[in-house]
Amino acid sequence: MTTTTSYETFQAALAEIAEIGNDLGEASLNVQGVADDPAVISTALFWRATSHFRAFTVLWQADQILECEIILRSSIEVAICLANLDARRGDFIADLTNDVSATMNGQVRMMRKAQFGFSEIIAAEWARELESTGKRLDLEVLARQADVADLYTYHRVLSGVAVHITGVSIGRHTPFIDAEEEPSAATETAQADRRRVVLWMLPTMLATLRAHASIIESQEHLDRVDALLAKLKPEVVRYGAANGVSTPADGG
Repeated sequence: MTTTTSYETFQAALAEIAEIGNDLGEASLNVQGVADDPAVISTALFWRATSHFRAFTVLWQADQILECEIILRSSIEVAICLANLDARRGDFIADLTNDVSATMNGQVRMMRKAQFGFSEIIAAEWARELESTGKRLDLEVLARQADVADLYTYHRVLSGVAVHITGVSIGRHTPFIDAEEEPSAATETAQADRRRVVLWMLPTMLATLRAHASIIESQEHLDRVDALLAKLKPEVVRYGAANGVSTPADGG
C-alpha cells in the first residue's frame, strides 16, 4: 500500500486551488460596478493573482525555483492587498487612491530628472492626482490590519534571497560550498527550496481565494476554500512535526 506524504498532498492542493480559481474566475465575469467598488477592485487583483499562479505553476514544473520565488513574492503582495480590501473595504480603497498620487508624483519627478521629453505630457494627464503628495501603500501595515502577518514575513524573506541582488541571492546561481561540505548539500538546499515555494504559495492563494470570494459574496467558493483548508490542516501539522518547521496553511 502506497502512503501519501504530506508534501504530495500539498502538491495535489495546487491543482485544487487552480480548479477553485478557474471556477471563481467564471463567477467574477459577472462583476460590474464603478472603479471604487470593492468588488471591481477585488476582481482586478484576483485576475492578477491567477495570472501569477499560472506562471508559478509552469516555472515550478520546469524546476525554475528562483523564478518561482520572484513570482511568489508578487503573489503575496496581491494576497495581502486582497485580504486588506476584504477586511477594510472603503478604507483600503482610500489608501489605494493615496498610493496613486504618491506613485505618480514619484514617476513624474523621475521623468523630469531624466529629462524625458514626455514628462510634462504625463504630468498634465495626471494633474488631478498630482495635486496631492499622497502616501504609498505600506505592505507590512496592510498585512497586520488584515491579520496575515505571516505572508508579509514570507515577502521579506523572498526580497532578500530571491528578488533583489544581494550577497545571498547571487549565490543561488552559483552555490558557495565550503571545502569540507559535500556537493550534495547544494542539491539538498535546492530540493528544500522547491518544497518551500509550494508551502508558501498555498497560504498565499488560499488567502487570495478566500478574500475575493468574500468580497463578491460567493458562498459556494468560500465553502470550497474552507473545505480545502480543513483537509490540509492535519497535513500541515504532520509535516511541521516531521520537519521542525511552521507551515501555516490557513491564509493567515
